[in-house]
Amino acid sequence: MKLQNFLDTNLRYPLQYNFEAIASDRELAQQIQTRLKSLQYLDSVADGNFGPISALALKNFQKAAECNELDYLGAVTAKKLIETKPEQITQPPLYLGSDLASRIVKYMQKQDYKIFQGEQYYNIVYVEGLADYLRLGTIEPLDF
Repeated sequence: MKLQNFLDTNLRYPLQYNFEAIASDRELAQQIQTRLKSLQYLDSVADGNFGPISALALKNFQKAAECNELDYLGAVTAKKLIETKPEQITQPPLYLGSDLASRIVKYMQKQDYKIFQGEQYYNIVYVEGLADYLRLGTIEPLDF
């Protein structure tokens, strides 16, 4: 099956508690993953193995695209997945201050690093030498 099969139908694949309907259809799963990857909602490989990471990416897309189908994959989500272009996707703004975490994020932005945002997304950053810096208790600004 393909996303196009959902258009103008009442076909629904449940997402809320399981995503087995999508996972059992490798062709559909791979098409969804490919679209989510091109829209920068999914970083993993579009391999047709639709698991919790793919399901979360799909739910985040549905919220951002205002599909109103958060518990299932239906015609609205399929249409938006097919028609949405990467340049139409906007990330919510980051509100950054002068604290250490904000300065690290600003540096990451300057270096064009990927910064994950949204529910259940985390950025794990290792800053070499930071532990020693914090142990010293100095308040001098870090040079990023």
